[in-house]
Amino acid sequence: MAAAFALLLWPTTAFAQDISAKVTFDLPNRKSTVRLSDSFSVTLTAEGPAPIQVQVPDPVLDAVSNRDWRITPVGAAEVKVIAPGREQWSRVFRLSPYVTGDSLDVIFAPLIVNNRMVSVGGFSISVITTVPEANAEAARPITGIETLPDPPPVTPPVHGWQWILAGVVAGIGVAAMLAWRWRRRPVAPDAREAALAALDRLESETPDRAEQLERAAGILRTFIEQRHGIPATRFTTTELLTATREQADVGAIEEADALARILDRCDRAKFAGDIPDDNGCRSLVAACRDWLNQQRAACTGPG
Repeated sequence: MAAAFALLLWPTTAFAQDISAKVTFDLPNRKSTVRLSDSFSVTLTAEGPAPIQVQVPDPVLDAVSNRDWRITPVGAAEVKVIAPGREQWSRVFRLSPYVTGDSLDVIFAPLIVNNRMVSVGGFSISVITTVPEANAEAARPITGIETLPDPPPVTPPVHGWQWILAGVVAGIGVAAMLAWRWRRRPVAPDAREAALAALDRLESETPDRAEQLERAAGILRTFIEQRHGIPATRFTTTELLTATREQADVGAIEEADALARILDRCDRAKFAGDIPDDNGCRSLVAACRDWLNQQRAACTGPG
């Protein structure tokens, strides 16, 4: 993380001049934008008469910002004396974006400082994706006129029986090599069948609901990575869905909208704590299985 790029935005004093709160934040690499896969730290600070007492709301962000950002605390709150009879409270949080946008707001819910509601405010920041746009013209190399090589020398003619003998020897060699490789090399399982088997094992192991949904999403991501060459296990959901729509070699993916709904529901359970009940989890795993079954036979893999 680069050195502090802290900016004070919208500090507010509530009810009395002796109580105040503010938010500062550190951006990666001193830039004014972050990538969808990035995260950065923010620090909430409050000052007031000693002993200072601060209550952090749950959720920490307002309703709109809580939809677009994931926020998690980093360590415990700290209190220090800044003047006789006056203290400063601070706590660090980690912010990660869910979506992209030119100017995404990060608005904090008010703090309760010494039984008084104090508005913290917030800031705006740009979030960009890391999925590059395809440019066929840029990828096409420009070369000059090439000189053709000289024609190969003429070889003396070969009699017909020599061609037959050479073909028989080559055929025996190829057959022996294929037979050897067939015995020593196990047959790779079909990606779709492997994914369905993984879902069966997941249901039989009965993990807790949050882990079950996270693993179900991972099974779908692994299937897409193996069959279509997209680094789905390293992409965020937004980047993955963007790639499935922009890259020409993934046109075989069926039911992209259903995939988007499944991964979005799993992300809400993982990042926002919105975990469905047992019936909801079973329904979501069943939706994963239905999506895999709807993939065409032509999508079972290259080669």
